[in-house]
Amino acid sequence: MFADELIGEQQVVVKNLSKFINKVKGISGFALLGDGRISMILDPSGFVTV
Repeated sequence: MFADELIGEQQVVVKNLSKFINKVKGISGFALLGDGRISMILDPSGFVTV
């Protein structure tokens, strides 16, 4: 996974995953943004299969 540019920077509150969603590979959590929106935090190592 590569990024061409970073658009911005924000301070967020990170919420832990519940035990039901914790088993989904590639997702490490969710963040509550300052404007009330929710953003998913991806874990790139969860996408890699060896």
